[in-house]
Amino acid sequence: MIISNKIKSFITFIKKTRNIHLIIILLMLASSILIRLFLIPYKSNDMNSFLIRWYDYIKRHGGVKAFNMRFSNYSPLYLYVLALITYIPIPKIIAIKLISIVFDFVAALAVFFIVKLKYRNSIIPVYAFMTVLVAPTVFVNSSLWGQCDIIFTSFLLLTIYSLMTDKNELAFLCYGIAFSFKLQALFLFPIFFILLIKKKVKILYFFIIPIIYVISIIPCYLAGRPFDDLMLIYLKQADSYNKLTLNAPNIYQMISNNYFDLFYVPGIIFTFIITGILFYFFYRNKIEIDNEVIINLSMLSVLILPYFLPKMHERYFFAADVISIVFVYYSPRFIFLPIVLWLSSLTGYIPELIRNELNKEEYQRVLKHILFVLKIESLGLLAIIIKLSVDFIKNPRCKVTRNQDVLVK
Repeated sequence: MIISNKIKSFITFIKKTRNIHLIIILLMLASSILIRLFLIPYKSNDMNSFLIRWYDYIKRHGGVKAFNMRFSNYSPLYLYVLALITYIPIPKIIAIKLISIVFDFVAALAVFFIVKLKYRNSIIPVYAFMTVLVAPTVFVNSSLWGQCDIIFTSFLLLTIYSLMTDKNELAFLCYGIAFSFKLQALFLFPIFFILLIKKKVKILYFFIIPIIYVISIIPCYLAGRPFDDLMLIYLKQADSYNKLTLNAPNIYQMISNNYFDLFYVPGIIFTFIITGILFYFFYRNKIEIDNEVIINLSMLSVLILPYFLPKMHERYFFAADVISIVFVYYSPRFIFLPIVLWLSSLTGYIPELIRNELNKEEYQRVLKHILFVLKIESLGLLAIIIKLSVDFIKNPRCKVTRNQDVLVK
């Protein structure tokens, strides 16, 4: 009922727009759909090596019965969705990508309502909705690559919206679902500690997160998969690769992966120190938590953690890619932020997306150039993080001009 009302509210809002805006919006919508239709047939290395194999395994073993074995290193919640999609009589590559494409629109709708909290009587929230759909990393991630990062990101956006509307229990519920889909949901976790420090949330709410995760693994457990195996999925994922960075545009682009043993633990400690400084700043200062502060904190959190943590993949800035859209609508002077993030993420995507298209020598030659570009982009992201952090310390809220809410009517 709540979702139905939100969709009706969105449609009503669209109907009130002026013709010129309606034309622009329809063109953007049509473009986003056509781009997705064009990209769907592509099969990435991940699609061939993992997603299609998981799909086939589930279908071959009769849906739910497949979950008694560990055939995937993904969390069960995504695999349940994959199992449901096997019952739809459409080609498997379309079925797999359709999951993420649906959540492209869920994320866009969440962004619409977050931005609408600021621009209540403006067309701007609709443009925010469309910005998500035409954001290159969004459609490349879902429609070209077939990845599911948009799913957990959608629930992170719903978490942020719930916090901004003082629905704290719902926020932890949405976050628990996000975490049950992907470990990378942890990138937003520091905001809960800050809210706890400011006595905005109760410590009991934190128990909602593991409860949701345990509930999510029950079907697998009942199917026969060992409970300890299900509880340790994320720890096993973390041990999969011993590299400082896997094409992520972060600080470890400056360091060879050969130094993994030397920098791995210090990298984690350093990240905790930076996060701790953020906690201390809020503990020592009387900063009122409002919607703008929540947006700023969310942006910093999903930027800082993947930038300074080791073992990050190229897709681990995806939440930052999407949340930056919300951030820039709240703080338009940072219009460059999503652009830099999208370019950096796309550069990191290239090695994986072209892996099957080139021979080994050609691939290594291209990879060398890509890694050089990633180094430059990682320095750019570091400058942005420093800029955002300094600005946030000086002014925790976005500086808003008097007429900013009526930029477009």
